[in-house]
Amino acid sequence: IKRIIEYTNFEKTLLVVCSDHVTSSKTGEHYQGFLPFTLYTSGIESNKIENFDESSCKQGKVMHIEDFMEEVINFE
Repeated sequence: IKRIIEYTNFEKTLLVVCSDHVTSSKTGEHYQGFLPFTLYTSGIESNKIENFDESSCKQGKVMHIEDFMEEVINFE
């Protein structure tokens, strides 16, 4: 991620990091639930979450997948 941030113009780019499904870190099984994600670009205020793990992401913003995709698609 460091190199991506170093070489990318975030005035024109939205970096999206997410999973395609939820996997339990205890059992390795897939299950239904909220997906952790991060959006990074200029102009987005930080939510102060420092790690990208299950417990940290639970402290962040919760969005329905449709709202998440709208935010990504409508990025300008």
